[in-house]
Amino acid sequence: MMENKPAHLSIYEYSEELFNKFGDKKKNAEDQKETRRTVRRATGHKNTQTQIRRGTATHVAVQKHNLLQEKLKNKLIAEYGKENVFLEKNFVDIKVIQSDKIYLYEIKSSAYASDCIKEALGQILSYAHRDSDKKPKQLIIAGQYPPNGDEIEFINYVKENLNLNFSYQHIDLE
Repeated sequence: MMENKPAHLSIYEYSEELFNKFGDKKKNAEDQKETRRTVRRATGHKNTQTQIRRGTATHVAVQKHNLLQEKLKNKLIAEYGKENVFLEKNFVDIKVIQSDKIYLYEIKSSAYASDCIKEALGQILSYAHRDSDKKPKQLIIAGQYPPNGDEIEFINYVKENLNLNFSYQHIDLE
């Protein structure tokens, strides 16, 4: 079974698919509605408010990823139009559809551009692989901080050696 797992599905999604196909046939319609979807509709807005979380200690959680995502979304809407910019469609942070190309954005909140790239590269490649639209894809990893000299070398190394159409974009929160 594991040899037949589609690359675009996680182990959990694949096990759910197998259970739905071969599992308990007595499962009622109400239970089936509760299964996790592998397709996710786009949303229009993300919560960017700070949260006060209480546990053993109280702390304020800044929604940095959501702040970055909202800022970039607004910039892209101004450039490409609201009808072409999608937030969280099929789990892609931001997707921009143009007549000749698709832009896929993966946003990371790490303190270094290189860490954002390391965290996002496999994820964004998976999104591009799963996207059924045959238009060329531009992969963009975005983060809060601009790359330094070593990180620019790293970005160029990845582009050249992996032959990827990707770039890193700095999102200024100020």
